Amino acid sequence: MPIRHVVIVHGHDAKPIINWFTDLAELLKKSGVEVLIPWMPSPHLPEIRRWKERLRAVIRDNIEETAIIGHSFGGVSALRLAEGFSAGEALGALIVVAAPVKWVWHPRFPARVLFREPNWDRVRLGGRCFALVYSDNDWIAPVKNAAYLEDKLGCKALILHGYGHLCLPELPLEAKMHIIRTLGFEQMALAFT
Repeated sequence: MPIRHVVIVHGHDAKPIINWFTDLAELLKKSGVEVLIPWMPSPHLPEIRRWKERLRAVIRDNIEETAIIGHSFGGVSALRLAEGFSAGEALGALIVVAAPVKWVWHPRFPARVLFREPNWDRVRLGGRCFALVYSDNDWIAPVKNAAYLEDKLGCKALILHGYGHLCLPELPLEAKMHIIRTLGFEQMALAFT
């Protein structure tokens, strides 16, 4: 089933109108998909439960035709949403960008395990396709999170060099291509080559 809806989820202490979210949304809209970038509840003090509820309300009944692209805490929330789907429900794609799923470094909580371990079998059942984008010098979500997710999700991470936590006005072309191909928009990908 083709992707018809894309939801881009900002992270902790962020907004839908900053970073690369709107730039990527405009690009994806050119392929004819609906793109939503919802405001997530209490971004300064996010709670997984509330963010999962918000995401579920945004995607409604279009789960198989929907891709979620989650940055940082948005990626963690998307993985936890996928974990909770009923049998037979699965996102069309789930793309995790710089999410501190296992390890995090931040001045407020240096180098510790951040979230409870999800049921990875259920997460894998909650998505038909997975992709990862990380940077090798991310000071919030260390790159070892990417290797951890590669193992847990059975997918390959795109590791960028020198882009930190990927809080940029637009993603590097290599990251955009990785996302576009993951979503199955081959015609759009060919336009970049």
